[in-house]
Amino acid sequence: MFWAAAAAYLAMAGIVCAASASVQIIQNEQGTAVIRDATYVFEDAVMNFCFEQGMIISNTPAVLAQDNVSAINAQAMSSAQSGRLEYYISVVLNYDTSDSTNPDAVRLSNIDSVSWQVYRLADASLCGDGTLAASAIAADDTEDGFTDFARQVAYYICADLNGR
Repeated sequence: MFWAAAAAYLAMAGIVCAASASVQIIQNEQGTAVIRDATYVFEDAVMNFCFEQGMIISNTPAVLAQDNVSAINAQAMSSAQSGRLEYYISVVLNYDTSDSTNPDAVRLSNIDSVSWQVYRLADASLCGDGTLAASAIAADDTEDGFTDFARQVAYYICADLNGR
C-alpha cells in the first residue's frame, strides 16, 4: 500500500512542472555609484511573486547599468545557462530622481519606468518583453505602493512565461 501511494505521488509530482528562471535586476541611473534600497525592495517583490506563482526562481545580485546593459545581460544569461535554468529575466529599473524631494526613499515617484525581457535559455529566444511607466500606475507614493508596482511588473513577467 505504501509503495502504491508513493508511486502515485511521484507520478503527480512529475505532472507538475515548475519553470525555473534567474532574475537580474539592473538599476539604470546616472550619477550614482550605489544600489538603492528601492532596487532591493523591487527585486524581493518580483522574486516573491514569481515564487508564489510556482516558479523555481533565483537571481544574480542587482547591479548598476553604467551603460553596459548588454554586457550585464550576457554574463547573467551565461550564468543562468550554466545553472541549467530554463529562463532568464532581465529587469531594468529606470530611475529619475531629478525632481525628488527624497531620492533615497523607496517611493514610486523616484522611478520613471521599468522594462523587462524574458528569454528562453535553450535557444536564447525572446519570450516576452515590456515597459511599464510608473506614472501610469495609480498607487500610493509609499513603500507599499512601490511594492505593489513591482508585483504588477512580476505579474506581466509571469504572463510572458505562461505564454511561452
